[in-house]
Amino acid sequence: MGADEALANDLRLLERDSFDIDQYIRSKCPLMSEKGVKKLRQELIDLKITCTEFSRSNVHRDYTYFIRATRDISWLETSLFRVRNLLSNQAAIIHCLLQQPQISAELCAQDVSNPQFLQEEEGTKSSKWGQQFPELLDNLQILLAEKKTHKALDELQKGRVFFDENAPQKSEAAVIALNLKSIKERLAEELTDSTMKASVCGVELRDTCSVLQKLGEGSRAHDLLLVSHRNRLLYNIKGLCRSKSSYGGAYTAALSQLAFSAISLALKDSTAVFNGNFSCGSELVLWARDITQEFVTLLKKYVLSSLAAAGGLRAAAECVHMALGHCFLLETQGLAICPYLSSLLKPSVEEAVSANVVRIGDNVIALAAADDWNLIQPLHDQRMGGRASYHTAEGIYVRLSSSAHTFNILIEDFLHGVKPLTRFQLTHSALEALCKIYERYVDLLIDALLPDGQILQKGNIKLAKTMSQKLVVFGNATALSEDILPKVSRSLLQCQESFNSPIDDEQQKEWKLYLQHTCEKLKSTICNILIKDILYDKDRELLTPDLYSEAADPEWQQNPFPSSPFEQLLFKVVALAKAGEDIFRGQEHVCLLLITDILTNVVTAIQHNKSFWSQVEEGPKTFSSIGLRKFVLDMQFVIEIATERSCTSDVMYKVVADNIALASNAFALNGQDPMSVLPDDKWFLEASLAAYKRIVKA
Repeated sequence: MGADEALANDLRLLERDSFDIDQYIRSKCPLMSEKGVKKLRQELIDLKITCTEFSRSNVHRDYTYFIRATRDISWLETSLFRVRNLLSNQAAIIHCLLQQPQISAELCAQDVSNPQFLQEEEGTKSSKWGQQFPELLDNLQILLAEKKTHKALDELQKGRVFFDENAPQKSEAAVIALNLKSIKERLAEELTDSTMKASVCGVELRDTCSVLQKLGEGSRAHDLLLVSHRNRLLYNIKGLCRSKSSYGGAYTAALSQLAFSAISLALKDSTAVFNGNFSCGSELVLWARDITQEFVTLLKKYVLSSLAAAGGLRAAAECVHMALGHCFLLETQGLAICPYLSSLLKPSVEEAVSANVVRIGDNVIALAAADDWNLIQPLHDQRMGGRASYHTAEGIYVRLSSSAHTFNILIEDFLHGVKPLTRFQLTHSALEALCKIYERYVDLLIDALLPDGQILQKGNIKLAKTMSQKLVVFGNATALSEDILPKVSRSLLQCQESFNSPIDDEQQKEWKLYLQHTCEKLKSTICNILIKDILYDKDRELLTPDLYSEAADPEWQQNPFPSSPFEQLLFKVVALAKAGEDIFRGQEHVCLLLITDILTNVVTAIQHNKSFWSQVEEGPKTFSSIGLRKFVLDMQFVIEIATERSCTSDVMYKVVADNIALASNAFALNGQDPMSVLPDDKWFLEASLAAYKRIVKA
């Protein structure tokens, strides 16, 4: 209840008229740490994005229904107006018929002995209409026959003015009104027929619609205006020959020019003729959306579908960019339909991205199968603008094998295709696709390290047999995960930020962790293979209790040296470091981390060897006094290797200390004191250092 009350108080605070957001934020921020302020800022940004997207989706979802409802209301208003006019005319006729007997009675009551009065009265009322109205009708008929709509409209307006100023007798008023209405309807029909011709456009179309509007047919005039522009657009599209070159770029440019120019002209004509009419503006927006939808249908049919199926992401991106560029010009006229166009194009764009990812994935197997795991010069690709992508953020040159170079070119090409499409919110899906492609490539690299018969992926992958080849394989994976792919992600995220879409730091961290985790699989494979070479001879285990169960070894007592598996460990480390000097030039930390993992995994493998520890604890191969000293020297020798190679770690120290403790406990189980047979730490340090120098010099 306390939390609910606090929340209610906060809400009441926000509802006050005197609430000041700046003062509220300043009062909260001093109570927060820097991390809390950053978290609050990120939450506010996320809330802003969510609200914006929610409002946008609601507008896009309901706008069509709103426009249709507005159009229906406008149509009902027009229909009601026409019904009212019809009822008024019928009422006038009925009123005249009802008054006819009264008029006749009044005339009979007059002094019939004075016929001159009647003649003057009737002559005065009918002389004007008897002479003017037939002439007016004849003039209107002639003007209509000659298609002189403007002059016919002027004559019709003169007739209305004359009708208002010189009202005829009530019996004739309804008949005259019906004649004028008939002429008006005929004039409207003539204008309607003229607008349906493809040759009618520009000033002539605007004048015709303006005349219809003056006749009270504004809704029909606007519909005819839009229909005329659509018919002209379809006529122009029929004459457009689809280009078979440049991946449909020429066709896209021409079609975009036609479609959005038609919308622009319709907008200008509608504003010029019906400026300020809300219902016309709403119907224009709905019409523009229909034209845009038809444009996208044609673009998909003739361009995007084939490009998406072929994985032509860059060509598809260029076509989409051209379409959006033409559409964006409409925003300067106040018509923003780019979001709607983007929503229509997004499925095709996503299809092109997916097809491109599949194409790259299919090429990865062929790339790895053709690689002999030797370093080569980078493949120069004009599309990438040189070799800038082969350098790290520190300017260090990245060296790769042929498959990694080609893989990098494919990724760069994918990046250049996706960059123009970041407005479609494809950054997240594009990064996920890159992760999947990289993971598949790493699986193929792992196959190159595994012995025959243990291949995980389908493909004739050449094995990396020498130490240099194994390091080249490892270098491919680390260069992609630490330098090249992060550079691609930064470029994509910067493009996303340029479209006012903030970068999600958590998402970026998760993506980097995913790359590191994928690369760690390859590193673990290399470590396991090297450890197996050190601790096993084919299927025979080399590190056995026999090494530490001898009762006496005079030679070892005079000249202490590590056991043969640990001598082999030093040989492997020296060979790895020597090969890594050339392969990881400028990236020595990669080689050092690999050596660190190898040494740590060796001592960890000994710690987890249950068979070894069960034999030395329970017998029959228990530690002898000299065997315990040998084991401790072997552990110290691993530390010495790490120290000399500058690749020590806390984990390594801890595991070595645990192994020594396990050995001491196993020795104590036999009823002997380990401290009584072990020299001091200085002796082990000196003995391990002397052994290291002797083996390295040899």
